[in-house]
Amino acid sequence: FTGKDHQLYISYFSAYDPASWIGDLLYPVKADYSLRDIVIPGAHDAGMSVLSGTGGSESSSINECNTLTQSLKIEKQLRVGIRMFDLRIDKYNGQLYTKHSSSDCMEDAIGGGWGESINEILNATKTFLGTNTKEFVILNFSHFCERHIPVREQARLITDLLGKEYVYYRQEGRLADTKLKDVAG
Repeated sequence: FTGKDHQLYISYFSAYDPASWIGDLLYPVKADYSLRDIVIPGAHDAGMSVLSGTGGSESSSINECNTLTQSLKIEKQLRVGIRMFDLRIDKYNGQLYTKHSSSDCMEDAIGGGWGESINEILNATKTFLGTNTKEFVILNFSHFCERHIPVREQARLITDLLGKEYVYYRQEGRLADTKLKDVAG
């Protein structure tokens, strides 16, 4: 850009890479900031960029128009800078998938759909974190259907698929008080 002094300047953001914004913009200067000190871009009802199946009492009325909440799969959202994902999960065809539904258990719902598989999401997350070693990702799992798979079993499956080396275990206190340097990578 050209400054008021008519000199040519290169913007700091000209080399901005959304895939590595945490490492590029917050390290090492802001490594002691806590999660509460930064704004983390997130995706609500994440993993609903594809419609893998439908369910509920009115499943015939479910389609991409009324069920999909995202236009990009998690893998691409990571590359464009999203770091927090609201994942609502349930079993579909014997595996865990994201869901968008009017009830925690699909058979109790008026209607809903399943999106990306948890395997696909966790593999994409693991690959992303392996490549971008100063980044972190917050996966918020919710809306469980205990009748289909107990939460404890879901947690074990998720941890096993992602790998314990990519799971942060906070010993005490609030997650919001976690320092960036403690979750990087």
